[in-house]
Parts: sequence; C-alpha cells; structure tokens
Amino acid sequence: MTEMTRSKIVCTIGPASRSEEVLAKMIDAGMDVARINMSHEDHKTAKETLETIRSVDETIAVLIDLQGPKIRIGEMREPVELETGDEFRISIEDFVGDEHRVSVSHKELPDDVNPGDFIAINDGIVRLMVKSIEESEVVTEIVQGGPISSRKGVNVPGIRLSCHLPTEKDLDDLDLAAEIEPDLIALSFVLDADDVKRVDDIVRENGPTKVDLISKIEHKLAIENYDEILRESHGVMIARG
Repeated sequence: MTEMTRSKIVCTIGPASRSEEVLAKMIDAGMDVARINMSHEDHKTAKETLETIRSVDETIAVLIDLQGPKIRIGEMREPVELETGDEFRISIEDFVGDEHRVSVSHKELPDDVNPGDFIAINDGIVRLMVKSIEESEVVTEIVQGGPISSRKGVNVPGIRLSCHLPTEKDLDDLDLAAEIEPDLIALSFVLDADDVKRVDDIVRENGPTKVDLISKIEHKLAIENYDEILRESHGVMIARG
C-alpha cells in the first residue's frame, strides 16, 4: 500500500495542550499541524499559542482556522431531547429556548429556506424538515430526534444561505493572521471557488505573505463544487460541519 505522504495529522491546541511540555509530547507523537480554532480563541491567546508552538519547534506548521458563517441556536434553559414526529420552531427573535422553540443566530433563515428543506442541528444528530414559514419563525417537523443544548451548530444541507465567507469576524481574524503569519489558514463552510477567491484576494493584499489556504469540505454544495474549490485551494480538509 502506498504511503499517503500528503495526509497530515492536525491537532487542535486548547487550554489542556498549549503548554510547552504537552506540545513537545504531541510533536514527538506525530503531530504535523497545530490548529488554532478562532471559533473559541481571542486574538491575545491565539498569538501567545502560536509563539509557544514555534518556541518548541519551528518546523511544525501552524494553522489558523477561521470560524466562517457558522450558524448556532441560542441559549436554552437546559439540554433537551427532541422527539421524532414533534413540531419544533426556530425563531430569529432572542429568547431562552426549550423543547418546543429556539432562537437562531442567522436572522435571515426564514428568507433562506422553503418547505421541504432539511435543517440539521448538533452535527447532524437532529434533523428537521421545514413545514412552513411564519414571519419570524421556521416551523419544522422533527424527522430524526436527539439531544440539543445551548449554542449547538446548525446546518442547512444543499441550501445556499445569504451569509458567506468571509464574515466580519473572519476579516478581523485575517488581520490577526497578517500580523502573526501562520503557515496555513483554514476556510470554514466553503461552498464554491468564489468563497476561496474572496479570502485569497484579501490575503494577497494584506498578508500574511507566505500562507496556504485550506478549504474545509463540510457542506453538500462544497461536494458538488469540489473540483473548482480544489483548483483555488492549496489543500482540503474533510470536516463534519
């Protein structure tokens, strides 16, 4: 069997792993790329983490992972188990959710979906089918029940939403990347080549000067547009979305 030398072991660096001692052990164990997840890190911590990684081993690639247009449900009173067959509502209003109704961060969701579309929550564990749109709410039927809790991710497979790369947060994080110069930048929720081109144009103008763009494939549209995305990217990462 041919060795897959182009595949890399990517490790996310967090509070439990950002010390010099732990990083050295991870490198010895085979880590190729140290990932800094900008969904959870502030700029100060991200910069300090990169500096620590490079103080341990300058040859380890550092990847800044942009959050992208990530959609999340709002706060909930407590974790709940959604039951298959029940009605469940997703609202653009702000409130504390329960087993019947939750808020969502993407305020254009009622305009972006139509009856018959599917919505996934919590990494696809829960699946909903859109039944109707009622002003500020999307009315759905639970077709695959399961657990949800505050701030879980939302995905709408196969639908192009009105939010796209790069978001305002991504632009802010790209400014950080220009300052600290990681080796790689990962683009989350890429849908087509234009998403990659927009980020590439920003990087070419503002920096960092030597960086590879990695497109994360985590949406049905990205699979359909895979060839064009690959042509504009230096590499890809298969992600769960």
